[in-house]
Amino acid sequence: MICTRLGNYIGIKMRRPVLVLDEEAYKDKIQELLDSKAKLSKKRSPAKEGDEVLISFHGYNEQGAPIRELWNDSLSVILGRGRMFQEVEEALSGKKKGDRVTVSIALPSDFYILPGENIRLEIEVLAVTGRIEPELSDAFAAELEIEGIRTVKQLETFTKAFVLEHQRYEIEDGLRREVMRKVIEASEFDICENEIDPEVMSSAGDLSKRLLYEGISLDDYLKREEKTYEGLLEDFRRKTVYKLKYLCVIDRIAEKEGIAVTGREVRKEVTAEAKNFGLTYDVYVAGRPGGNEKLKKDILKKKIVEFVISKIDYTDNS
Repeated sequence: MICTRLGNYIGIKMRRPVLVLDEEAYKDKIQELLDSKAKLSKKRSPAKEGDEVLISFHGYNEQGAPIRELWNDSLSVILGRGRMFQEVEEALSGKKKGDRVTVSIALPSDFYILPGENIRLEIEVLAVTGRIEPELSDAFAAELEIEGIRTVKQLETFTKAFVLEHQRYEIEDGLRREVMRKVIEASEFDICENEIDPEVMSSAGDLSKRLLYEGISLDDYLKREEKTYEGLLEDFRRKTVYKLKYLCVIDRIAEKEGIAVTGREVRKEVTAEAKNFGLTYDVYVAGRPGGNEKLKKDILKKKIVEFVISKIDYTDNS
């Protein structure tokens, strides 16, 4: 792959990202903290809202064929949370350990498998657990033993900052992908098929191996995804071509701007990364595919992307 003409990468126009607290994510995080301190007790009485119900379920299509993606031998459902199909939560209300129930469901149009299709779930209740959640109070905040957190107000401030930081990461990650997509679309390439085909077949082989470990044949996978083998190879080809274009653009910008990565930079960044895994630099590098050269290339990619990001011409949202 050769980048015959490098598209514009200086002053790309982008809308300035606006960081606004995701209130639902914030509430979920607070709820997660409350859940961590909930008092649990097994119960023989019927399940009610707020109880945690442990179930196993098996999913089938209208023809009675099993849907393996909808088989689970152990799943906890807290009634009233809306995290499971509404039909399932309603069916579990009033049930006790050992009860069985069959639920018919029309899958949502945006569901990850079989969107819009009718299925049935055969469910067994394995256990019902009563839950008493703590109140959101200063005492609760102190009990969490988070450094510097002793009051509800401090906990709320801390949690909002945590959620915002996660949102900021997602926004910045999306910005990196979008700005490089624009550079690639504005560039021209001389594509060498001899580079692409081996990577495509390697990706297909890797997928087959992963599926084998999961006990799924490639044919079953293709049926589930409603794809042909040729369609699968085309997907891999598209991803491979984009990856090679990305790397070409990185190299061209680095050459044009005189941006390089020194051995000292590699050692500094990789040493810090290795420390997170409790490893030395040498052990970490030895265990990474491609070794030092691959790490050097990865750091160069980061430098180039951050350089392009620094040259964005932002427009305010209106």
